[in-house]
Amino acid sequence: MSRWTFSSRCVLTALACALIFSSPALSQHNPPKTPSGNTETPPAIAEIKPLPGASVALVVIDAVNRSHTALADAVRDTTPHLLDLANRSIHFTDWISNAPWTRPAFTTILTGLPKERHQMELNDGPLSPRYTTLAQHFRRAGYDTAAFIGNPVIQQQWGYARGFQHFEDTQQHGPFPDDALLMSRALSWLAARPNHKPFFLLVFLTAPHAPWESANGTDAYNPPREVEAPPPADELAAMHAAYHDELRKADAQLGRLLQHLASRAQDANTIVMVTADHGEMLGDHNCFQHATHMWEDALRVPAVLHLPGVPAARGIQDRRPMTHEDVLPLLLDATGLPPNRHSAGFSLSRPAPAHRVRVSQYDARGILRRTARLGDHKLVYHAPFHRDRYLQFDGTARRNGLPPSLRLPTPAYALFHLGHDPGETRDLFRAHRGAPEVQRLLRALHRNPPAQKTRPKAAIPTPQLSPELEEALRQGGYIQ
Repeated sequence: MSRWTFSSRCVLTALACALIFSSPALSQHNPPKTPSGNTETPPAIAEIKPLPGASVALVVIDAVNRSHTALADAVRDTTPHLLDLANRSIHFTDWISNAPWTRPAFTTILTGLPKERHQMELNDGPLSPRYTTLAQHFRRAGYDTAAFIGNPVIQQQWGYARGFQHFEDTQQHGPFPDDALLMSRALSWLAARPNHKPFFLLVFLTAPHAPWESANGTDAYNPPREVEAPPPADELAAMHAAYHDELRKADAQLGRLLQHLASRAQDANTIVMVTADHGEMLGDHNCFQHATHMWEDALRVPAVLHLPGVPAARGIQDRRPMTHEDVLPLLLDATGLPPNRHSAGFSLSRPAPAHRVRVSQYDARGILRRTARLGDHKLVYHAPFHRDRYLQFDGTARRNGLPPSLRLPTPAYALFHLGHDPGETRDLFRAHRGAPEVQRLLRALHRNPPAQKTRPKAAIPTPQLSPELEEALRQGGYIQ
């Protein structure tokens, strides 16, 4: 694999082409209008009734670039089990992660709360006990609950085990374990429990997380998050092939879970939901992996909800604007449990409106980036960069130089029309910043103050990391 270095030549791509003014031609672009596309609730979904007492299996897959799955391109053979499940389920085609990396995104899945509420980013401490997790809801309803977690930033020590009777994280099986091992542990737990009692099972698979290893084990790719120029075409193709192999590994474990449920006649009474914590950049805009990126490939994720024995929920494409805030209310609603009073997410009985504004953000270690979207319109904001707080996950100074996106003047905005410009190459902000829709997006971006607190480096708490965990975080790109 060739060595790539940072350069100011990737500046124009680092912010989604967001920090340059629009050309005169773009200033003539039609102003933003009402959100386009079919965002009405499909009639069949409106008729769906809850399934009280149904078991629930929630599978979260790390770092899934939706455009490289069979959901976006049926010709791809990367996720056949996910595609088959989607074809007999509700497939949410416009689902956005609330954050471009694991910890805040996964916390939103577990709590139904946006980042500015749950405040879980890097070293912000344990999850507040005043928020009820998805597992706590099911446990209080008499469910058996278990979680099998592969990503090392989700651990019991930070409050993620609340509500789970059985919780395995990287303290039990090591960081970024083989997905087959993780699923075997989950299936063993399922097999050992009585069939007559409902369960809530959460499995967090991590195969697609970098480094991407080819199926034959001969090559592994862990590129920088921003590069000077695209790698050679053959090298990029090899990286994509390795990433596809990792997708297949995770998908195969989803297939094992579905087959296990069917073999024990549990599929007829088990709700299955599959999503990803966040997306993954694979070279577009000279960006790779995830963390601070606000591009669509880092935020748009697959989401499938299977409701057994409900004909109205088979093969439905739901185009409503959804986010990870909706996982908790969807699953509580689907099982007939009372709603979470803290969550503002939407569900089957409380559908998301077409005019919903969705916010995603990264807010840690001196970097604050947010996006707000309304229909096809996406507004990107990069706040001023605080160099004195630009630290690692473990609180130490970063060893590498600043990536290009942190060398640019801030604050800065960019506006994209994803319907006309899905590649996010034409910034419309200068031409249309006064439009009512854009003003609404601006208000959404600045509704909540940054969660970061100005404090000296010495006051920033750091977790006690074992050498093994620190190495895993380094391999995963959290420490460089």
